[in-house]
Amino acid sequence: MAAHFEAMARATLHKVRSVNKALAPVVLALAPLCASQAAAAPSGALDDALAVQVQALAREASREAAPGLRVEVRVGRLDPRLKLAPCAAVLPYLPQGTRLWGAARIGLRCNDGIARWHVFLPIQVDVWGPGVVAAGPLAAGATVGAGDLKPAEVNLAAQPGAAVPRPELAVGRVLARPLAAGAPLFAADLRAPTPTAAAELATQITIHDLAALTSNLQSRLISSTLNLLSEQKTLLSSLAAQLRYSSPERRIHSERQRVDELARRAHSSLTHRLQLQSTHVKGMQKRLAALSPHAVLGRGYAVVTRKEDGRVVSRVAQASDVMNVRVSDGEFEVKKR
Repeated sequence: MAAHFEAMARATLHKVRSVNKALAPVVLALAPLCASQAAAAPSGALDDALAVQVQALAREASREAAPGLRVEVRVGRLDPRLKLAPCAAVLPYLPQGTRLWGAARIGLRCNDGIARWHVFLPIQVDVWGPGVVAAGPLAAGATVGAGDLKPAEVNLAAQPGAAVPRPELAVGRVLARPLAAGAPLFAADLRAPTPTAAAELATQITIHDLAALTSNLQSRLISSTLNLLSEQKTLLSSLAAQLRYSSPERRIHSERQRVDELARRAHSSLTHRLQLQSTHVKGMQKRLAALSPHAVLGRGYAVVTRKEDGRVVSRVAQASDVMNVRVSDGEFEVKKR
């Protein structure tokens, strides 16, 4: 048994050496190409085309999450310690559950390369919207006054919390930390005197915003309902027209008209044929009348027959002693002299 396994091991080793010897020229030929592609592979920075794709993907996804706001995307660098195989087609994708707000990441997947790989690229998504900034330096513990803040466009993604959208929402509150001039104010920067005030700071939506949103949604619902009813009415009219076109009543009416037309054509054809036959019969009658012996007798001719056998006398030699003469209005006897 040991000798058998030793023979199998030798045969396997011989096959491995043969394959390595056959692949050696191929590896030498591909070495320069692999080296050039490895040099061109990203070692941290992305090429311009891929960076543009990443920015477009992140900007589009951020606009869907924050419609109407200005979005800026800054593409970071890959970890330089990554050793990625050369790839001819790198596609960016959005990892499931990723929220493109502030510090985030975009996935990069190799779809055409020696080895398939995917990594995560850090990005920074800045979302600019309405907010307030400090009109001047403000110390921690100070009560915010009406002139301490001013409206401005702020980066809503600069902090995890919500930004204060209007100055009046922060008036009378106490600052939890100092603010430099021009620094944006977030809900976390204020200490609210009551839980209700804290809730007002934590959310950017007020009762008036909710009323306006409800009114807008109600108008959209009414408009959508009316449009849906109009579409369904049009569809119902179209189906009713199709039903009328395919209904048995219409088919019966159409077939009845067809029968009436065939009856009219049959009557017209029959009348015409009867007229032709009547004309033909009248012509035959005239021809028969012209060839009738009565017509000949009417023109002054007579038919002479022998009285004893009734044979017609057409020559003198056929005459007998007593003969009958038939004229147009009767007969009479004659005697031969």
